[in-house]
Amino acid sequence: MTPGVRSIFISDSHLGQKLARGDELLAFLRAMEPDNLYLVGDFIDVWCLRWNWHWPDSYTGIFERLMELRARGTRIFYTPGNHDAVLRRPLPKMPGVEIADEFIHQRVDGRRLLVTHGDLLDSIEHRLKWLSRIGSFLFNRIIDINLATNFVLRKFGLRPVFFSFWIKRTSKRLLGAFGRFQRKLIQTAADRGLDGIVCGHVHWPLMIEGREILYVNTGDWLENASALIELDDGRLELWNHGKVIRRAECLSAQPASAIATHAQPSLDHRFRE
Repeated sequence: MTPGVRSIFISDSHLGQKLARGDELLAFLRAMEPDNLYLVGDFIDVWCLRWNWHWPDSYTGIFERLMELRARGTRIFYTPGNHDAVLRRPLPKMPGVEIADEFIHQRVDGRRLLVTHGDLLDSIEHRLKWLSRIGSFLFNRIIDINLATNFVLRKFGLRPVFFSFWIKRTSKRLLGAFGRFQRKLIQTAADRGLDGIVCGHVHWPLMIEGREILYVNTGDWLENASALIELDDGRLELWNHGKVIRRAECLSAQPASAIATHAQPSLDHRFRE
């Protein structure tokens, strides 16, 4: 148990993809016991599982740990993404997990954050879903080639290389996806009178503190091992590979216990029947 952790936000673990860091994610969850845990989309990669079933023991361990946390009082919130959009359908709900397209999380100082995966606000994803699926299929074939290449490199005592990630980042930069995506989400939070937004989708751990709007992308558990951590005193920390890479302070000096009405997030747009 790690004391002092109020909330954890993780996204894009893509359980089912061969490069998913299942063992690292399981170790991370076993070291944490937050009040609130947000799974910010693409937690399960349904697309990959349909094409090529891949489910190591660590994945089962992750779900067992989630249920253990739930039994110990952690509230678990799941915002589906494009790779696990099947959970947006009126299917049987996961026991002990609240599912919605978005949530409103209230920080200790009263500031409110929109929590959503981001694909529903991605213009490319929204208009060209077929392109996203083709791109995902091709990326997984590139991963297969990358894994085979690394197998050979290790045989010769050489370090592995992950050109698959470089190809994905380069393609998104060429499309201008990162900049447009950030601007769209920041504007969405501002238009709704909120103080910030927490998202995933583009696999890029990033925290931007604007004058009025906080933008946080929780990153991923493929190339990165990143998460947004909210401490009991209200501070936010963006972690990657166990290290804090950015911080955002809390306006209030009061401890979380002194603001009980802010201790639980409120729901917005509940699971659609």
